[in-house]
Amino acid sequence: LAMLMFTPKTAVSMTAGTLFGTVTGCLAMLFVALISASIGYLIGRAFGRWFRKPQKQLAVSADQTPRSSPPSLRQAMMILGRDAGVGVHLLVRLAPIPTGVISYSMGIVGAKVGPFLIAAVLGLGPQFLYVHAASALLHAGENAFWQQLTGAVSLTIAVAASLLLPPVAIEQLKQIRSTVTSERKGDVTDNR
Repeated sequence: LAMLMFTPKTAVSMTAGTLFGTVTGCLAMLFVALISASIGYLIGRAFGRWFRKPQKQLAVSADQTPRSSPPSLRQAMMILGRDAGVGVHLLVRLAPIPTGVISYSMGIVGAKVGPFLIAAVLGLGPQFLYVHAASALLHAGENAFWQQLTGAVSLTIAVAASLLLPPVAIEQLKQIRSTVTSERKGDVTDNR
């Protein structure tokens, strides 16, 4: 539930690694991520009915001639969320957006549950590295050197992924939004 209350997932991941070790910590993260994503989605779905109400798609001028206008942010979100596959959901998961916000938002726009939950699991890759890093760095036993080395490497890769992937994800999401916007403009123009 901490992930629904905007606790950073990195903090939750490192806590899981510290408390439970690598394997159990990763399994705990998987469980927590699926449960919190599902609960957030359902809350968004329940309270988002007003957001999904049909909107007038075309603006009509005084002479009743439809005119083209780009979709609003709300319309673009509805289209992206409703039609999104695993790839788009994964890009959103990799963007620097709190997971609770993602879960609530996807429920609000009526995203398909399957791709949403698959992306929630796939988006845990960097988090598993944080779990291992915390576990290895804290619980160094007989092979302390190797555990600390793997922990440091995991932490380095996780931090690099956390810094390098979000800008790529944001750029891809912008391209997807502009594609949806141009397609919608084309639909409006074609309907004339």
